[in-house]
Amino acid sequence: MLTAAVLLKNMPCLSFISLCMGQDTMMQENQSSTGEMIESSEGDSKEKAQGVTETSTLLIKANEAYESDDSKTVIELCNKVLEIEPENRGAWELLGKFGGWDSKLYDFDTDYILRTIKHALGLAPEEEKYDLAADIYTARKRQISLRLEAALMMPSYQGAKQTHQIMMDWKRLLAEIPYLTPGLIESEVTLCSNICTRSKMGIMPNDRLVYTSYATFNHKEPYGETFRKALASRAEKEMEREAGRLASAKKELEERMGAYRARVESGEISAAEEKELLQDELSTLRKQLADVVGMSNEKLYQQQYDELQKQLAELKPYKFFKRTEVNEQLKEVEKKLSQIKTQVETATAKIQPQIDAVEARIAELD
Repeated sequence: MLTAAVLLKNMPCLSFISLCMGQDTMMQENQSSTGEMIESSEGDSKEKAQGVTETSTLLIKANEAYESDDSKTVIELCNKVLEIEPENRGAWELLGKFGGWDSKLYDFDTDYILRTIKHALGLAPEEEKYDLAADIYTARKRQISLRLEAALMMPSYQGAKQTHQIMMDWKRLLAEIPYLTPGLIESEVTLCSNICTRSKMGIMPNDRLVYTSYATFNHKEPYGETFRKALASRAEKEMEREAGRLASAKKELEERMGAYRARVESGEISAAEEKELLQDELSTLRKQLADVVGMSNEKLYQQQYDELQKQLAELKPYKFFKRTEVNEQLKEVEKKLSQIKTQVETATAKIQPQIDAVEARIAELD
């Protein structure tokens, strides 16, 4: 199948969930003695401890149920967690990944899904938002893949109509999930373009269903182009945010290093303790530098380039128009690979001087 080979699949998905959140606000009143108050305080502490233990147990079971693709159990367990702790991060993250999705009927409640995702991201610390957004998107993308694969099994008017809705849902996820990196967004646009190209070149009816869908329901515009138009401003905004994040990180590092030095000079910490703090900073910076290449999606674009080269090699000489189309796409991917190289070099140029500064200070302390 087309999407089985193209779309990434990771983890089993779970079904739609309606949140039932409640909080016990009952309090003891009219306590007439110190002994009663102490007893009440001890009772409250035990209840809180019991609640924490119960929540942890429920989340463990919920994750086990998720691994088993047991939608009903996951729904029940997440509901119970939120009844105890309405703002529980673990439960909301599960909902962000699987709420609004029915793994049996392949129902996909996009409005509800986006609400849960935004709530889950709102509970996460700032430094974890990008990683969490990527994890959530990966889970949702697998659901899109499953729906698309199911639609391709029905090469009919209804199947084409369902395919169009699936592609619109995919576009909306990319447009509205916060904290997706520019590289991820752009790579998904390119991936969508490749799916459309392969579908148009297909022979079997199910392989051509994506082409039939956009030709019938999308004014003959390939979905990749639709995605590109809709997501251009989103990618630019994320690039600006990422650049700002790198700039602020540099300033914050300089302030922290100055504070470490001041604490040593005041005798608050020793030089050895400062060195240990700087080693932690160095590890973080080196990880950021390694992530620059990983987040650039260079590998994915190279795979897409190789795929287009293969398609071009398999085309008959008389397929002039298709050869022209594939060559144009090759030029676009080549351009993107060049842009990625520039972006990696730019980001590296911002991070490497910070590494050099930390290493220089560590050398002073040796």
